[in-house]
Amino acid sequence: MKLATVILAGGRGTRFWPISRKERPKQLIPLIKEKTLLELTLLRLKPLEAEETIVITTKELERFISHYVDKSVKIISEPEGRNTLPAITLAAVEAESDYIAVFPSDHLIKNDELFRREVERALKFIERRPEYIVTFGIEPTYPATGYGYIKVADEIWNGVLKASQFKEKPPLELARQYVESKKFLWNGGIFLFSKNTFFSMLREFQPEIYQKVEEKCLLAKYSELPSISIDYGIVEKTSKVATVPLPKEVGWSDLGSWNSLLDFSNEGSNFVKGKGKLFASQRSILWTEDRFVVCVGLEDFAIIVTQDAILALNLKLDQEVRKVVEYLEKNGFQELV
Repeated sequence: MKLATVILAGGRGTRFWPISRKERPKQLIPLIKEKTLLELTLLRLKPLEAEETIVITTKELERFISHYVDKSVKIISEPEGRNTLPAITLAAVEAESDYIAVFPSDHLIKNDELFRREVERALKFIERRPEYIVTFGIEPTYPATGYGYIKVADEIWNGVLKASQFKEKPPLELARQYVESKKFLWNGGIFLFSKNTFFSMLREFQPEIYQKVEEKCLLAKYSELPSISIDYGIVEKTSKVATVPLPKEVGWSDLGSWNSLLDFSNEGSNFVKGKGKLFASQRSILWTEDRFVVCVGLEDFAIIVTQDAILALNLKLDQEVRKVVEYLEKNGFQELV
């Protein structure tokens, strides 16, 4: 099997402001370990021995990403961000391999070996059933409202399940029902497919994009493409979707916001990075770059100190950080975004 691993690395990670910025977004930051999330992703996938590795990013980030990858990795820059389906189409056009596996660059896996074992299961399945697109679903550990869900049905082959429905981020009560039913998995945003199947589905469900591929003008007319995810554009429209469940022992996290760092707490129930100390605090985060910062009596709170900005955040409202970035952009604080 000739496999291309494609890593999506064009996101901005605005919910991790003020450490995540346009020129150094989340995937280029050593959030948990000493290496960046992009570097950890590349290392995690290396034992798969893919024929080629492709990183899809933006023009603005290309020069920064080149510092974190070796010369064997092909970097492809989107002319502008158009969501995941155009980006994956661009990679599929450039890839020489017959099969493509797509991974986010900014997720974290605690058990890389177990994760690779499940990817290899998916590879064996797709060789047998190339008419399918494979997704990866994570066994939920709590009723999350920040993830999409995959409803799974009968087994197709050796632990690979039929995906029957895709659900968007649910309200809390519905999320509880999903988890209690044991029929739903978190959507991990990881995909595997044969290139022929991908282009066949693209022709059927997104003819506007496929036409640009046929006319060999995808890059030239990239700005005309619809901004659409592979989930909306293809996966939710076809009946040929299989799901490989990732057990909770894999230790998957999409590191979607500051709150997710508490899954990697390193001082009791708290997470601390940099110079500083928390006293009498619970479920809180302290991140400092230069100054020594001491906090006393925090609960469900984050203090983030960079060289040019300080964020004091109630972690129950951590999704609101994106609105802070929107405010800064609209009001002329470009140096802070």
